[in-house]
Amino acid sequence: MRPSGFTHDRRGSASTDEWYTPPEVFAALGINFELDPAAPPGGVPWIPAARHFSKRDDGLTQPWSGLGQTFLTPQIAAPNANRSVGRL
Repeated sequence: MRPSGFTHDRRGSASTDEWYTPPEVFAALGINFELDPAAPPGGVPWIPAARHFSKRDDGLTQPWSGLGQTFLTPQIAAPNANRSVGRL
């Protein structure tokens, strides 16, 4: 089986549930986003978003209107799964 290319955040605890879309996806899309509302602090270097919200910012409760295209990988771990999908 070929690896998916998705990367796991191992900077913190081994039990983290943070996974990032591979750079190849963004290269294929060829677009820039205005917002990544579920980024780690400082964002992910290869995600082309002008603005980032982290867990500290609670990006799921921040206003997104008027910010243009938003990139979001919905959180699939409880309890945030319903919150992130509900914002889409």
